[in-house]
Amino acid sequence: MEQHILLRKLRTDRKLSQSFLAKGITTREAVTRFEHRGSHIASTTLFLFLEKMNISPEEYYFLLNDCKLTEKQQINLEGAAYINHPNEQAAYLKRLETAFFSSSDPFYSLIKAQYKLLYAKFNDGTEQLLDCENDRQTIITYLNRIEDWGWFELSLFSNLLFIFESSYIIDTFKVTIKKMRMYSQHPSYKKGVSFFINNSLILFLSRREYDYIDVILPYLDELTKDITYCNERFAYLIFKKIAHARENFKLADIQKELEMLSALGYQQKANQVIHQLSSLLP
Repeated sequence: MEQHILLRKLRTDRKLSQSFLAKGITTREAVTRFEHRGSHIASTTLFLFLEKMNISPEEYYFLLNDCKLTEKQQINLEGAAYINHPNEQAAYLKRLETAFFSSSDPFYSLIKAQYKLLYAKFNDGTEQLLDCENDRQTIITYLNRIEDWGWFELSLFSNLLFIFESSYIIDTFKVTIKKMRMYSQHPSYKKGVSFFINNSLILFLSRREYDYIDVILPYLDELTKDITYCNERFAYLIFKKIAHARENFKLADIQKELEMLSALGYQQKANQVIHQLSSLLP
């Protein structure tokens, strides 16, 4: 859908006049020109219109794209489907390479590097990862040059924590990711930071680096006092016990938490926790 058509539809659906939408922002005539002719509109003006109509930028962009994922969103999600399908991996990586050369958009080279590293980790492990050093450097160079991360940078970092030293992860958390607390009410932030914390805790446990678990836990404690982080609260309670018991931790230590998950109807989640921790425990 074209922008001027969508904006007119959103306004008329809400029974708002052009004068109301324009007041304090621009003129009614400017709204008329945009709605009927698709004339230029500044992004700041558009955002003010959306705020008046109680429409978030994410909702607007989703509607503008006919309620579909964008090409970039689709191609990024698609890569995860090939983790256990080596034959499809090569074709997928080739598509990303072609897209990068035709567009010069670094997004495609970064996603290619991400999935090469993930495919190497989940298929052949350490030996194949050694052949991905250029991809590792591509990711590190990109992340190091950006001061203010968004959801995309946090997602790249969280997906690829295993390529970084633990001290680097903690330093990045303290300097960069904690700055993202300004987005703490944003759905993408909530999902992104939760994913980062969960992956970090699992990685540190696999490396038996309990001191680093201690660094992350207080922040997770603070974050999960918000009830919308209920799932992450369970992670906090479980890893708090792991951090306390360290090498002496046993699954029996979290029987209470597992029973709580089951009582809430999340037996599949409880089983997932048991399976994941069993594979990491000594």
